[in-house]
Amino acid sequence: GRLEQARDALLQALSLVPGDERLIAALATCEHLLGRHATAHARLSALPEHDNAQLVDALYQPDYVALRSRAQRAVAVAPGNATAWALLALAHGILGELSTAEEALAEATALVDATPDEQLTDSVYYLGIAEYMCERDLDAIRHLRRPAHGQFRLPMLVGLSHALERQGRLAEALAVAEQAVADARHDQLLSWARAEEGYILAVMGERARASEAAAAASAIARGLDTSFLTIATHGLAAATFLEAGEPDRALEQVRLTGTRLDPGRHALLLLVEAGAEAALGRPE
Repeated sequence: GRLEQARDALLQALSLVPGDERLIAALATCEHLLGRHATAHARLSALPEHDNAQLVDALYQPDYVALRSRAQRAVAVAPGNATAWALLALAHGILGELSTAEEALAEATALVDATPDEQLTDSVYYLGIAEYMCERDLDAIRHLRRPAHGQFRLPMLVGLSHALERQGRLAEALAVAEQAVADARHDQLLSWARAEEGYILAVMGERARASEAAAAASAIARGLDTSFLTIATHGLAAATFLEAGEPDRALEQVRLTGTRLDPGRHALLLLVEAGAEAALGRPE
């Protein structure tokens, strides 16, 4: 999880072995987690489109159609690629293709559940997120509770917090989110964790703390390259400010979110926007 040091070491390694695909993929993964998406995206032009790092890049862009096509190619090339199956399920779920998503989830689950904890890498994280996006919260909770390694431990905590919160297990969700905030070493993951912490606090009625967390999350996100995480952070901050009784600030976050959310979450954002307009006395 020491991403800055990891990036430095990977850059040194790549200078010794220029063009090494595994090093390029690892370096891009590290840069994505640091919020340096433009740098990671440019670096990946050397890799084939079905490489896992290219799938992850499409997710961060976000380009869910590209993610689906790349993941379909990846599982055709390597049917035992659990990460590719999980990201294929995620793409189908985000695009509303839930029956097809279920098939990919079943493939990913079989592979991940057969993998010992010490051998797990990113596949269990992306499977948990895919299950959350497909509204399979209990499955997501089970997978996101598995032991995480290195750079995926913190993202798995935030994903777990999301799933627990949607199940109404607010005290558990808040404890997990607070642990993620305390452990975050880098701005992108801190921003995402604080956004979830803020929303849980708002739902629990702790408006002042919720507002503070949402403002901090948004401020950090504004300084990062745009990605699905920064877009989602602003969207979650919008919902938090509305719950906290600050509709004007909610509308500011709606504008920062823009139109690049996936369709399901964009619909939720429209409801937040409508609620904020109504609260400001603009029923039309």
